[in-house]
Amino acid sequence: TLSLKTPVSGAWHNGGAPVVGTDGLMEVGRYIDFHTSNTGTSDYDVRLDANGSELNVSTNIRSQGNLEAVGNIVAGRGRYTDGNAYQPSISFTSDTNTGMFRSASDTIQFATGGAYRISVNNFATVINQDCGIGVTPLAKFHVNGTSLVRTTTGVGDFYLGNVATANHFRFHTNNSNTYFDMNCGNVYWRDGGSTRYTFFPSTANMTVNGTI
Repeated sequence: TLSLKTPVSGAWHNGGAPVVGTDGLMEVGRYIDFHTSNTGTSDYDVRLDANGSELNVSTNIRSQGNLEAVGNIVAGRGRYTDGNAYQPSISFTSDTNTGMFRSASDTIQFATGGAYRISVNNFATVINQDCGIGVTPLAKFHVNGTSLVRTTTGVGDFYLGNVATANHFRFHTNNSNTYFDMNCGNVYWRDGGSTRYTFFPSTANMTVNGTI
């Protein structure tokens, strides 16, 4: 016997074949079980469980399209396709070209406005725009406050120019002495466009355009 029952709002549909009422409503019980074969129904392969305010799925969820949520999604982990700067894998309904995506192996990038801004991999973190700490930047690197450059033992190194190669100026302190290392040709101290002092590192000579 096949029983077709009219669904009643708030009541579980127990027995018979679920049908859609004239009001567009179809009521089912708490569980919906799915099976990958028809050889037996003693157990399920995937179960939907209406548990309180959540719809629980017993296994993974795979979506061929986008998965959008207005409320929360509670999961052990989420896996996504790679995406790109224009369509990040993790983005926002109202701002679909802003979010996070995988650009290459072991590389995560963050995008805003369809362009990548920060890239993180096993070797480096690259900021692809001006960077400000405590301030909206006016240069590639802008700090509002005190800066500290040091190792855990207090040794500090600050380079201008090419690190550890020709054409650099190095400021170094080692908890004992302080050094200015120059491998950068001549040093000119200027006031605007006028040179006031010229220092020649190779000879230690110095020219002063003024009175001593």
